[in-house]
Amino acid sequence: MSIQFVMRRITPTVYGRCLAESRPQPEFVAVSEGVAADWDVLYRILNGERPGPAAAAVIKGGVRLKHAPDDYGGVRVLSPEDVADASVDLRALDEEEIERRYLAYEFTGAHGAHADGRPDSPVEDYLDAFAELRDFCDATADAGDAMLVLLI
Repeated sequence: MSIQFVMRRITPTVYGRCLAESRPQPEFVAVSEGVAADWDVLYRILNGERPGPAAAAVIKGGVRLKHAPDDYGGVRVLSPEDVADASVDLRALDEEEIERRYLAYEFTGAHGAHADGRPDSPVEDYLDAFAELRDFCDATADAGDAMLVLLI
């Protein structure tokens, strides 16, 4: 069984309650499971060069909620500002750059990679995951919303 990455778009009000209670709230505006098991290799692709940190933070950044399952890195929330920054960084990348990084990097130790550092999936899967991440962040940023992310 593989670890799956899930994004939930939440309102600023729900984001505030998540922070105040340090636990996820059941309300969300939209959900995406499109990055799925490609999350860790995609994280390394996004984090490897500039632009990177804000884009990669969507996957492993944000504020970790203390009163939530933490099996694979916890449940985290990203503020509307964090999501807007990530959206800008993700828009600065294109498919050619994602493919270049996929071919240039090695992914030893990444979830979704072989022991020799080769990704489990073809580049097309990571291009699809990148598009899903970018589009979901764009829609969330355009609405002024926050994001709750889970690794389940």
